[in-house]
Amino acid sequence: MRYLLVLLAFTLVSGCELFGPSTSGDVQGTSEVRVQVESDALVVTNRSGEDLYYFVMGQSVAPVIQWAPIVTEDNRIGHRRTQRIPFEASNMDLDRERVLIFNWWHADAQGAEADSVRVFTIDL
Repeated sequence: MRYLLVLLAFTLVSGCELFGPSTSGDVQGTSEVRVQVESDALVVTNRSGEDLYYFVMGQSVAPVIQWAPIVTEDNRIGHRRTQRIPFEASNMDLDRERVLIFNWWHADAQGAEADSVRVFTIDL
């Protein structure tokens, strides 16, 4: 758990620029996971060979929110699947937010916890 908090703090301090910002319609990601910005949602494509789990937050709340990666059906995207995540489902004030932080991970070998958290920043 301490490792995850240190990783999250490092990512936030470094400006969350692991993969650079994106703009509306741009696709962000890796060969495994792609995140595309639409006018009312994020579209996430999981090209990996396993399910992924995610948590989205606004950059303005990232320094103060306490969260931990969890493995549940509510935040799962099946392998080789695409899912729309409506902005309204994120409970964020999109009039105020200009950057979203998309955190994702796979479950560990036991299927109960996160293996490691990867981060994309997304400009709106």
